[in-house]
Amino acid sequence: MKQLFVWLAIILSAVLCVPTTYASKKSKPIVQLYGEGVGGSSVAIHTAYLILPDGSHALASCFFGPGTPPCGIEAFAAEKRVTVPCDLLKGDKKGVTCYRLESFYADRKNNDITLYTGKGKVTYHIDGPW
Repeated sequence: MKQLFVWLAIILSAVLCVPTTYASKKSKPIVQLYGEGVGGSSVAIHTAYLILPDGSHALASCFFGPGTPPCGIEAFAAEKRVTVPCDLLKGDKKGVTCYRLESFYADRKNNDITLYTGKGKVTYHIDGPW
């Protein structure tokens, strides 16, 4: 009988402790990609039009050249990526491809933002608003 109470106490404590374990993990914020463009000559400059968790718009860039990691933001389901008109962007839209909003987990440290994409992670530098 005593062993039964010990096992019940162990099971009960394990069940009660699980939710606090999961709740203590901080989830990553979700950033939405609105569009991206590529420019430059010897070094490719990737530009991303992001919508941050607070709703603000951020223009971010990544430089891709010899010896640097790729900057492309790959969708998790490439076959479901839908291009749309770039109605939210003002001014010259040449070379920019806009998408139906896609969401990515992100980490931000100052003005550097790391997106977790379909092919891994990619880091951009936030240059300002768009």
